[in-house]
Amino acid sequence: MSAPASPSAAPVTIDAEPLPRQEEVLTDEALAFLGELHHRFTPRRNELLARRAGRRAEIARTSTLDFLSETAAVREDDSWRVAEAPPALTDRRVEITGPTDRKMTINALNSGARVWLADFEDASAPTWENVIQGQLNLTDAYERRIDFTDERTGKSYALKPQEELATAVVRPRGWHLDERHLRAADGTPLPGALVDFGLYFFHNARRLIGLGKGPYFYLPKTESHLEARLWNEVFTFAQEYVGIPHGTIRATVLIETITAAYEMDEILYELRDHASGLNAGRWDYLFSIVKNFRDGGRKFVLPDRNAVTMTAPFMRAYTELLVRTCHKRGAHAIGGMAAFIPSRRDAEVNKVAFAKVKDDKDREARDGFDGSWVAHPDLVPIALESFDAVLGEKPNQKDRLREDVSVAAGDLIAIDSLDAEPTFDGLRNAVQVGIRYIEAWLRGLGAVAIFNLMEDAATAEISRSQIWQWINAGVEVERDGATVLVTRELAREVAAEELAAIRAETGEEAFSAGRWQQAHDLLLTVSLDDDYADFLTLPAYEQLVGCPSPRPPVPRHPPPGHSRVRPGSPQMPGPVGRRVRLAVQIRYVLEPGGPARPGGRGPLGVGLGELAGRGELQRQPLLGDGGPLHELVDVRLAQFVRRGEARLVRQPGVGDERGDLAEQVEGDPGCQLRVGLGDLRGVPAEGVVAEVVPFGDRSGGAVPPVVEDEGRTVVDQPEPPG
Repeated sequence: MSAPASPSAAPVTIDAEPLPRQEEVLTDEALAFLGELHHRFTPRRNELLARRAGRRAEIARTSTLDFLSETAAVREDDSWRVAEAPPALTDRRVEITGPTDRKMTINALNSGARVWLADFEDASAPTWENVIQGQLNLTDAYERRIDFTDERTGKSYALKPQEELATAVVRPRGWHLDERHLRAADGTPLPGALVDFGLYFFHNARRLIGLGKGPYFYLPKTESHLEARLWNEVFTFAQEYVGIPHGTIRATVLIETITAAYEMDEILYELRDHASGLNAGRWDYLFSIVKNFRDGGRKFVLPDRNAVTMTAPFMRAYTELLVRTCHKRGAHAIGGMAAFIPSRRDAEVNKVAFAKVKDDKDREARDGFDGSWVAHPDLVPIALESFDAVLGEKPNQKDRLREDVSVAAGDLIAIDSLDAEPTFDGLRNAVQVGIRYIEAWLRGLGAVAIFNLMEDAATAEISRSQIWQWINAGVEVERDGATVLVTRELAREVAAEELAAIRAETGEEAFSAGRWQQAHDLLLTVSLDDDYADFLTLPAYEQLVGCPSPRPPVPRHPPPGHSRVRPGSPQMPGPVGRRVRLAVQIRYVLEPGGPARPGGRGPLGVGLGELAGRGELQRQPLLGDGGPLHELVDVRLAQFVRRGEARLVRQPGVGDERGDLAEQVEGDPGCQLRVGLGDLRGVPAEGVVAEVVPFGDRSGGAVPPVVEDEGRTVVDQPEPPG
């Protein structure tokens, strides 16, 4: 019997263009369930997200972590165990991971792996289409109506018999991400975690029970046992709501944050009726170390990411503690990812890579793990061979208690125990992979093959984090025989070189059709800003293809009989008392022999020292020489003047009624633009991009009206006096 709806539960509204078959997922009943989850659990989720910031501040103050004294009794109590694994999750010796697109759904279920991690998180970019289509694909697979033929290749895809299919374990988004297309009555977006969990559980829980399985989940980005407790409360409510037995849901928690590594017992205890196991990741775990200890000094600096293997002393402490903790509590210990993507052209590359994968899986099996991850079906037999050799006919090795393992608190953060240093090649690789992954993510792809490795969002997180850490820790690397400091300028130089290399590699047409410049800019923003962004995916979500702007769109045409008027100027013409802050991004290239820095006079035609606006020129820190520049200037819109071939173009997606403007100033090389900053001469073809946002009601000059002129937006300048 379903739990009664809360009288105050907010109805959920859909803020997205409808997709084919969307109504099958977003039924009234499913939306009501999401409304209940949001009403009951989002407030606590918000509190826990705020708590993360407080804990991070404490780590910044102390530069250390320890096991919690207040939960010592839980760790020291040897009597408790998690619930026994259901039959479908007893043998997990090989698990394959991947997004929930239609082709991957079939291939993963057919792969021969015991489990498929069906990913709505790091291997999936959360476009509305991916969110809805992923839910449809899972249900279609359970109903065996997912077979299809690829129109491009003519290849057919069909499911194997039911008894040969992997068991799906769904990974919803982390607590920090919202789903902006589904909103409560007050306009607040629903947490993506509750949307992904709620839709999958509501539509498939009973269906899965009928198949002899159940609603199983991987829980990502967990930072404390209190967050695990919240998930347990969600599970308990959800099972009661649809009327299935308590404990039907099972969850495996990814221990991919450094804080969670100190609370593994506690996390299992909070979820003990629903816990299935813990998983040991790598990239997100390293990303979490950088994020939490970013101001801890040189001893917390990580070397090149590829040099930090699971055999590093501090990583080995983490994995061995995970195995010991899981087996002591009767839970599965699942190992890390083999991300290699086999080459169809180079057998020698495959031979070397397969040997490395086998060594890695052999080590995990010997260490006591009950299973491990692979990213490609061709790796399933390799991992199976490693675990078959240790397990034989046994489904797992939870009987290996690993009581020989003893890990002290300091062992988990002994980063300086690793005998490796950052390198210039490591910096270049971080930039290369960061740009290439972000570009694909912005187009809606979450799992991306880069340099024969399957990368997901965790790769971009550790890449940008290492760039940030190396710059702020004053790391030096060897470059062409000389020792150089890793600086923002060096990172920009490498990023510019990589962008040029991608343009040459892809060709101009493909480059222009992609999101390469946007990816380059976003990587530099999150890598070079003083303020370290908690998650790359938060600012990236604002730019994700298929996701609506948080601000209402601008009508393309004014109402009949009206001209479009710039905000703040409802009675045109005439003066208004509105000033704005203008953010100008200038892309430029210093000519040979030019000044080393903008600000002086010389061949840099837009030398920033020559820009004279109506107000103070404010240089933003961290951005500067040799690459994109960002400046904040108080200006009056009356200073915008159309000159020569230059034109002022209105960008869509900004709300007139809110007083927001977005302008793009374009011009041919050599033209002059007067934009309130002085004359910009020799502007490169990329142009000068200006974004105007409200700056408050301060007295200022007249804002000229804006009218439509043959589809273009231009500025009507008032006649000069006299």
